[in-house]
Amino acid sequence: MNRSDTFDRPNWNALEEFLQKRRDLVQYLVVLELDRFSRELTKALQKIDELYQKYKIRVVKVSEPISQDSSSPSSFLMRGIKLLIANHELNLIRSRTAQAMLQAK
Repeated sequence: MNRSDTFDRPNWNALEEFLQKRRDLVQYLVVLELDRFSRELTKALQKIDELYQKYKIRVVKVSEPISQDSSSPSSFLMRGIKLLIANHELNLIRSRTAQAMLQAK
């Protein structure tokens, strides 16, 4: 099952293990969309900060130019908005699932 609300996933754990061992080789973690990175706003922001603080790795979307300063206030605002929308979608999914389960009883 693909869970975008937690970082306790086998592939994520393998990636972090690689980053710990080979931090000198990686400057960026490129993701297709931020909601594929995480749909939990606070967890995503914490993990993005942790990756930078521990390894100096910046998380960027594939559609963003690498040259764009991802630490600028505008980039931080846009990242926050995109993650907030992803978090909202996660909450909608959870709500619809709970409603469907109640109706199925």
